[in-house]
Amino acid sequence: MKKFLLIFLIGQMLVCSFIYGQSFYNIYFLNNMGVAHYNTYYLEEANGVNLGYLYDELMARHISVEIIKEPISMDGIQRYEVYDTKDISVSVIKPLSQEKEIKYLSLKKEDFIDSTGNLKPMLLLNK
Repeated sequence: MKKFLLIFLIGQMLVCSFIYGQSFYNIYFLNNMGVAHYNTYYLEEANGVNLGYLYDELMARHISVEIIKEPISMDGIQRYEVYDTKDISVSVIKPLSQEKEIKYLSLKKEDFIDSTGNLKPMLLLNK
């Protein structure tokens, strides 16, 4: 009976570690990929004209912006692109899984217009 209980407990630990690795870590990874203290905003009509106007307005007011994109990949690797303005201090993280890849890039107007309208702006008070 003791051997059965020991095997059962080891099996339960393996199942729990598998569940953690498949679900909770992915949620933690996605939530901490960018700057954590920014709020996410969604543009209702995210077309090229509106996004271009919004980009010009945000840059004129010196508002930092971050956008996270997940482009489609054909080889099974999830690639994320984190676009942000130069005045944001982003802590670069490395994914634990070989199936994920993150690129940190500087935000340009073309990249902002190409986005879906989900953005994280923050007003910098020191400018």
